[in-house]
Amino acid sequence: MRVKVETDEQRVIQSITITGDFFLLPEDALWKLEERLKGAKLERNEIIKKIEQVFEETGGIVVGSTPQEIAEVILEAREP
Repeated sequence: MRVKVETDEQRVIQSITITGDFFLLPEDALWKLEERLKGAKLERNEIIKKIEQVFEETGGIVVGSTPQEIAEVILEAREP
């Protein structure tokens, strides 16, 4: 999984793209996840909460990964 994330000076996500060799079902859950993460503070608990909300709303699952692991990839994408 690869993540490109842009934040403002307060570490609020302005744009995010999640790509890579992974399976997220249903297919539209990825688009919804990226949209939901825009405007979120780049903090572990907030990111996990947003991921869990999208998965609950869409019935989404990532084969072989958890919301916590996805959040870690997102956070690592913005580390200096």
